[in-house]
This record gives sequence, C-alpha cells and structure tokens, in this order.
Amino acid sequence: MTTLRVWLEAAWEHTRAAPWLLVSPPGNTLSTGNTPASGWPDHDHLELVIAASHTRIIPVRLPPVPSARTAAAVRFAIEDQIAGGEAGAHVAVSGQRHDGVLLATLVPFEIMASLVQRSGALARLRRVIAEPELAAPHPDPTWRWCREIDAQSGFVRMPNGTAFPVGMPDVQGRLPPELRFALAQRIAASAVRPVVRVEWPVQAQELAQWQQEAEVSFIAGPLWRWEAADSAPATNLLQGAFALSQPTSRFAASRIIAPAVVLLGIAAAFHVLATVGHWLVLKSDVWSAGSQWTSLALSAGLANDASDSPDKVRAALTHRHAEVLHMHRMPAADDALPLMARASPAIATLPQGVVKRAMYADAHWTLEIAASDAASLGDLPARLRQASVDAIVVAVPGGARVRLGAP
Repeated sequence: MTTLRVWLEAAWEHTRAAPWLLVSPPGNTLSTGNTPASGWPDHDHLELVIAASHTRIIPVRLPPVPSARTAAAVRFAIEDQIAGGEAGAHVAVSGQRHDGVLLATLVPFEIMASLVQRSGALARLRRVIAEPELAAPHPDPTWRWCREIDAQSGFVRMPNGTAFPVGMPDVQGRLPPELRFALAQRIAASAVRPVVRVEWPVQAQELAQWQQEAEVSFIAGPLWRWEAADSAPATNLLQGAFALSQPTSRFAASRIIAPAVVLLGIAAAFHVLATVGHWLVLKSDVWSAGSQWTSLALSAGLANDASDSPDKVRAALTHRHAEVLHMHRMPAADDALPLMARASPAIATLPQGVVKRAMYADAHWTLEIAASDAASLGDLPARLRQASVDAIVVAVPGGARVRLGAP
C-alpha cells in the first residue's frame, strides 16, 4: 500500500505544481517529484502537508471533557491567543495526554475549504497534517528552528509542542522578530534559558551573532527535510466540518429517527404486556371459577373424581341436591311429578288423544305423539321453554317423539 505525500504552500489547485514523494511501508521512498496533480504517480492513499507558514500549534490544558465537546472547549480556551486575522481559522485538536494537555493546530479556513470537494485528484485523500507536526519536540530546553533549504520562511517547534512560523533573518543578519519575541518571553518567565538548534544551512558567525543578540545558545543541527520525517504521530486536520465522514449529519438524522423507534418499541412492549396481562386475567378467572366449583363440590361431600371440571361439578351438585331433597321427603326439580306439572300447560294445548305413550326415566319424560297430529307440535318447544322445561322434538316413523327435562 503506497502513500503519496504532497506539500501545499497555498490553497489547493489541481493545476499548481507542488513537491511530492511516494512512499511505501515502512517509510521507503519510491519516487519524488514537483508536478501538478496530473503528474502524480498511482497511489493508494493521499496525504497533504500544509506548509508551516500557514500553521500554528498551541498547547492547551483541559480537565477531562467529552470528546464531542473537546473542539469547542479548545477554541474557547485559545480565543484570546488567536489574532484577528485568524478568527476564522480551522482548529484541529490532538489526543489528550495523561497530564491533560492537548495540541490545537490552527490552519486558515480557505486552505481547508479548498479540500472539501474530494473527487478527482483528492478522491483518495486520507490525511491533512501541519508541517511542524513532522518535527517532533525535543526535551527542554531545546528549541528546533526548521526550514527547507530553498524556502523563504521556517518554523520553531518548542518542547511543549508549540509551533509558530518565523521569517528569515534581515539583511543585517538579525533574528526574525517572531523568534526574538518568543525568546524574550521565555527568558522573562523561566530561569532556564533555551537552546535553539538551527536545522538549516547556517554559518558559525551567524550562530555567534544570534547568541550575542538573544543571549541564548544557538547550535547547528541536521538539515530539516519534511519528506524524510515520520508523519504517523501527526494530528489529522480533517476534523469537524472537514472530516472524512460527517457524524454530525448522521447524528442529526438519528435525533429524529431514534425517538420514533424508541416510542414504537415502547408502544409494542405495552401492547404485548397488555395482551399477556389480559390473557393472564382470563386464565385467573377460569381458574378461580374452577376452584370455587371444586371447593363447593368438596364441601358438599362429593367424591374427588366428580371435581375434575366445572361441568362435572355442576352435574354432581345437581344430583346431590336432588338426593338431599329426597332425604327430606321433598320433590326435586327433575322428579317425574314436578317436571310433568310444569310441562302440562303446554302439553294440554295439543289435541286430545295425540299422546300415545309417556315414559319417565333418568330424570326425563319421553312422549310419543301420533303422526296425524305431528303438525301441531310447531310451537310446543317454545311453550315448554316458557314453562322452564327443556324439550327436544324429533320426528320418527309414525309420528314424533318429545323428550322433556329440567333445565
């Protein structure tokens, strides 16, 4: 997998030539060049490096805050350190160290805005980093003053992670005003004087002149080359509105959809619970009724096998009630005489002599009706029901058969 690293000195334009190098893991340089995007070699990932002249890095110490609020908290913390022209700058933040310090990188908004349309040459863009991030901070008190050999400006990386652009020495060879001011502030605030390591071609007499001018040590170091530095620890500036994916839009959609899904889930849960609850109530009622019938049967002295179901219990209780009435020399509702007495008014409406035979057995009367008068039986069941007598009328050869019983 190859990565194309391109150095940007201004806002992105596909027709503008820019230095680039093609690398493959673990950092092997395959080719270099200085061409517009049309001259780039094939690559898997694209990485853009914003020139140090357009970037500043400010360390910020924060208490633990949610990641979603980190960017806003950092911008509020550095508000008084942002110059008027940087008020519209894009601010990207690094991960927070164990001591609560994180680095805020400021980049002009117009440079980041030129990278929004990620198509064509920018289709494989994965990272945007600030050039000073490629220069790892040295332990205190060493400051790194870096500049490309043919560049007209450079930057300083301090031990605490601060990075700021600096110009060239003036015609008299004096230090850039940005560096003089930073050194003066450090000397006034700390008893430990910094050591400035110059990482671009410099003469010994220039080092001596600067040392006398700023009253700090200047030493020569290895030449700075952005293309040879390790970019892995650098902060990706594609954050917030310029992130590769836009979590804010997904979050906004989720804020609309999630409540509806939650409400539907709650409604479905209530519906299921209500259905189960209603079923349990019905089952409880059935069980309670069965228990009452069973208790009644047992209290009446019936056998256990007569209490298997409410129907058996009711039949057994009816039979037991008849037995008790008989024991006290009283008629039961389904005895022959009381049953016939209730049915007689309805049977009396039939023509005389149509009842050929009447038999009583098993608490029921069975009447055989002559065939010639079977037509007169049409309203007999209704009259018997009005007399609280159950009746079944069945046509048989030679007439009809009527079965009478207690309800």
